[in-house]
Amino acid sequence: MRKAHEFSLVRAYNLCMRHCVRGVSSANAIAWLVRAEECRLDDLRGVALGFVQRHFRRLRAEAPATLASLRAHPDLMLEVMEAAI
Repeated sequence: MRKAHEFSLVRAYNLCMRHCVRGVSSANAIAWLVRAEECRLDDLRGVALGFVQRHFRRLRAEAPATLASLRAHPDLMLEVMEAAI
């Protein structure tokens, strides 16, 4: 998705985005959020952040270990926590 975005491959980017929208889950939402932030993929970041914010309690119950990766990204952690409160 990053390369498709980098080279303006709109169709490939849209296919990747569709895959992400359909496949976001408690197991991968935090990882995708972090990676989207790192790669500046705003569309994916929005999808992942929205999922995390809507399903924060479920995420804590089903995949609490994934939240640990937010320690390296304090701004993201704050954004997630602000919406979860």
